Amino acid sequence: MKDTLREEAVEVKYNGFENTTKEDLKNDAIINAVINDINFPNRNDRLLSVQAFRSFEGKECTENDTMLFVFYLFVNSDKNNDQQEYEKVTFVIDGQRVELAAQSKYLSMGNIDYLKIRKKVIRGNVITIDNWESEHWEPNDYICDSQCESADMRRVATAIPDELIRIIAESENVSMYVDSSELIDVNGGYKKTEDLNTKFEIEGIQGFMKRVYHFFIDDSCYTDYCLSFYDKKTKTAQKRERELEQKAERDEQAAHEEAMKLRNIFLVVLALSLLILILGLCLEWGFFWSILLPVIGGGYSIFNIGRLYDIW
Repeated sequence: MKDTLREEAVEVKYNGFENTTKEDLKNDAIINAVINDINFPNRNDRLLSVQAFRSFEGKECTENDTMLFVFYLFVNSDKNNDQQEYEKVTFVIDGQRVELAAQSKYLSMGNIDYLKIRKKVIRGNVITIDNWESEHWEPNDYICDSQCESADMRRVATAIPDELIRIIAESENVSMYVDSSELIDVNGGYKKTEDLNTKFEIEGIQGFMKRVYHFFIDDSCYTDYCLSFYDKKTKTAQKRERELEQKAERDEQAAHEEAMKLRNIFLVVLALSLLILILGLCLEWGFFWSILLPVIGGGYSIFNIGRLYDIW
């Protein structure tokens, strides 16, 4: 495995004063999402994401260093989710129940710094594959500001043992209780919006655990998956960049065509103003028709033509 891939996948921060290192796995995974309506792509009923990191003394980790995971559940506040605080999180892995110690807290969006949470959570691998034009939706804008005024969040932090990480990575079916109200499917894959107009893809917890295991535990495991994941990520970003460039070119062309239409209109008005001025002076139509009206029309046209060409 090339070191360049790990550099792309893992952010390493060393604190020289404290002699501590923190390694963050970039690209948090979205492991569950429920979207209401294709006409409101920034609106969500529920979004569950996960991030992973580890901290250790010095610059080299040891086998005793623990991987920490933080799950973020965004929900509309009218969903009546359980708002209690718990000291555990529960997984159901291929029918087997696993409970882990955790710190779980339910927060109102009014009590957290939304912009920091947005940068941290909404960078997951959500991509559209059907009739959802990319210029209308950007994954990093998955939750819109207006919805956050009525949304709440549960934050769950837990440590998952290395062996359990691998079990989850290789499992067929994983669900979890983030609170007591609902068993949430976190398998990922293709999902449909609730109105069934389109569908989208989320990575799911199995794929995320493959990346965690590869980059933090054993770099000989899940190599093909990680190569494919970051290759797809790069191609998606390149495609998005091309689409934005093409959209900018289309907008520029449309603006140019509109400017040419306006220029032609102003040229016609200018020509008519000159014609009226000449006829008015020759036929003595009076001050208003002979001078004032054509001067106003011609001056207005010259002023706007100059603006179109950035003369003034």
